[in-house]
Amino acid sequence: MLSLSFAKLVATPTETAWSQVYNAGNLFACLSLSKDPEDNETQLNSIGKEMFSYLESEFFTLEDKDLQSIKESIANSTHTIPSSVSADLCLVYFKDNILYVFIYGLGAVIMKRDKKVGVLLDKHTSDGEIKSASGFLENDDTIVLQTSQFAKDMSEETISGALDLDLPNDIAEALSPAMHEKDDGGQAAIIINYKDLLKPTSIDTGEDFKATDLADNRIDDELTNEVPTERESTIHIEKVDENITEDELIVEKEEIDVLITDNRPVTPMPEHSGSSKSKLSNLITSLKLPFLKKKNNIQFNHRKKLFLTIAVILIIVLLISVSFTKKRESDSKNAALFASVYEPALENYEDGKSVQSINNEFARDDFLKAKTQLLDGQGKFKKGTKEEKQITELLSKVEAELGGGTTTVIKPKEASVGTNSFLNVVKANSTSRGFTKDQNGTYFITDKAIVSVSGSGTKKDIKENDGDWEKPAGLATYQGNMYVLDQTNGVLKFTAGSSGFGKSSYFKTTPSNISSAQAIAIDGSVWILFKDGSIMKYTRGESDGFKTQGLDKPFKNPTKLFTNLDTENLYVLDTGNGRIVKLDKDGDFQTQYNAAVLKSAKDLEVSEKDGKILVLSNGKTWEIPL
Repeated sequence: MLSLSFAKLVATPTETAWSQVYNAGNLFACLSLSKDPEDNETQLNSIGKEMFSYLESEFFTLEDKDLQSIKESIANSTHTIPSSVSADLCLVYFKDNILYVFIYGLGAVIMKRDKKVGVLLDKHTSDGEIKSASGFLENDDTIVLQTSQFAKDMSEETISGALDLDLPNDIAEALSPAMHEKDDGGQAAIIINYKDLLKPTSIDTGEDFKATDLADNRIDDELTNEVPTERESTIHIEKVDENITEDELIVEKEEIDVLITDNRPVTPMPEHSGSSKSKLSNLITSLKLPFLKKKNNIQFNHRKKLFLTIAVILIIVLLISVSFTKKRESDSKNAALFASVYEPALENYEDGKSVQSINNEFARDDFLKAKTQLLDGQGKFKKGTKEEKQITELLSKVEAELGGGTTTVIKPKEASVGTNSFLNVVKANSTSRGFTKDQNGTYFITDKAIVSVSGSGTKKDIKENDGDWEKPAGLATYQGNMYVLDQTNGVLKFTAGSSGFGKSSYFKTTPSNISSAQAIAIDGSVWILFKDGSIMKYTRGESDGFKTQGLDKPFKNPTKLFTNLDTENLYVLDTGNGRIVKLDKDGDFQTQYNAAVLKSAKDLEVSEKDGKILVLSNGKTWEIPL
């Protein structure tokens, strides 16, 4: 049975460096962040808290936690760290008797085994890659995660001396004075002691410790991409005399049937119906073991019956012990999972309450983080359980502070074939770059032309590309004019006339990030969606300073944007998060619709009048009620 004890070491933050350690169940991590001394705007503690929040949502939603899936969740979480901030992250995960180790940035993970200390994994180059390893644990192993600054400021002699102590708290107390001698906020470490309560503490064999003691080879990315195969452990009962067969355990009544002790016969004790011995005899009989039945006046001698009775008792005790152990493990895992969801959310909720009167925007950010954590964790507990009720109660408090905005988990129904002519055109021309429609038909753009599709399906090139656009990303129509979103040249306006289309540039100054533009929509103003999730509103070619607010989590790979004159809101298809987000035209979050099919959606059309959204996904049209 797994038992983990641990202690943390964290330095006092400075103006340019911040560190923190983290624990949730069997997951442990230490993180340090640093920035340029001249950067007065970046808040390292906010970045760190956000990164851990993403890590929680990514990690605890994994169905199968293995080397590759955990590495991907770390990679997704570290994407939230700005490029101007240097980050070091050491992380370990205990899965039964297997240890997974990961380092992003710089850092080291060391281990003490049988009084010997060795390096499990270290990384000296901050290249954006994640180094990983895995291997088997042994009873009483002690693992130390260190940020690079902690490892640099702490001598090997100091660490080795502290590791002579047994308890993590004692080790931390021994290292603390040396750590605080340095005024460096990037120092952090966590000491973890692993015990298997079903096994005895390991004994020092006198052999030198090597990294290979944890796995068959030195653990690195090349040698340990797969989870090591667990050693088999088999419990078996051996016969005292291998020459005795099962039939020979049955003896004739005339044979010796009493025990002789000190040359004196032992008088059998009478069995009373209420005695424990009688109950045990009844239990053994109920098991119907074939070799306990009497045959033709045949029975066991007393000694062999005693041995069999003891064996059955041991089996029953073992089964009860295994059942009890499994329940304790299940309760422990459930408690750890609840703590990983509830405690960070409660902390963010309380942080928001504490700063609400000072800075409402900071408070809202904390409330949104708490809401995300609670929503992600709510489905992990059965309805009606104590844990589910506590999460629901806290979520109600958080939503009361946020006010407005909801999340709807939906099960879209498949619409009938041919329900929507616009999405049918999208489906039939999947290689095209952008689609739009008006009362006259549907349009799409290719590298060669803008093409119209009539209600009967007839296609016609209405504007050839005479070198006008290079990387088309979207198309919109407004009052008969065509607007091409080009990732090189900005927004090109083609004005309809008697002799064709006249061309002009919509922007007075083309945005510097136009190369990351994803989609365009027009309702009188021009709306552009960018790859990073930002949305810009332009009127007469100039920015209106539009900003989104109130999202419970940032956009992740947003691909489409929908609005028009008849629509009061904006709708963003956020495939990375499997959702459609509804914003009002001031940028305030209204609601979001979550569904698995949205992760592979290609396009959408919204009708607020009819109260529905139609989505093209996996070659089918799906209907979502508003």
